[in-house]
Amino acid sequence: MIKCIILEDDELAAKSLERIISKIDSLDLLGQYVNPIEAKKKVDFSEIDLIFLDIEMPEITGLDFIKTLSNPPRVIVTTSRSDFALGAFEINAVDFILKPVELPNILKGLEKYEALEQGSSEEVLDHEAESIFVKVDSKLVNLKFNDILWLEALGDYVGFHINEKRYVVKSTLSSIEKRLHKKNFVRVHRSFMINTNHIKNIDDSSLIIGDKLIPISRGSRAELMNRLNLLK
Repeated sequence: MIKCIILEDDELAAKSLERIISKIDSLDLLGQYVNPIEAKKKVDFSEIDLIFLDIEMPEITGLDFIKTLSNPPRVIVTTSRSDFALGAFEINAVDFILKPVELPNILKGLEKYEALEQGSSEEVLDHEAESIFVKVDSKLVNLKFNDILWLEALGDYVGFHINEKRYVVKSTLSSIEKRLHKKNFVRVHRSFMINTNHIKNIDDSSLIIGDKLIPISRGSRAELMNRLNLLK
């Protein structure tokens, strides 16, 4: 059972969400809270797996509430405002659901939650998705997988190279690797991950994408060759 709570100051929205949750056998609702302080006590002293979180509340925003938790549970954001998507991204929300919330929305969010728990999709990427949203400065930018040529580790940042542009994102290449696994992307070096669809040629120790010469580490070459569609 997934132990969950609701933090929502709108009584009608909370009741509607309660009714939906009651129809889902895998969810165990341990409480519905209007007051973030009471919700924090519950989270701090109970084993809570998931919070259904409203963002707009009078005393403290849902985003700020999550930041007060030392070990926050996973979060599904429910809100009436689409412009809060960036905030949901910042707290690594499992899903972002616009009100009015309906049963199919919650079921889809739970699929993402379960994928996270199983470790199969750590950053909640749909396997059929064709793009990824990344945070660049104060904006979310939609990058199509097919357009990404290569990625480069830049200390605490990662550079996404798309044609003549580079989008720099605060993340690590290891984290991004989990998000792009099995989508034609291969880690070929501790500092580089490439899209196999854009390789021009390969030799023993490097490959070329566009005009970029990218090194291939000795330990990565076998994985790269296994992932290529080789004519034998």
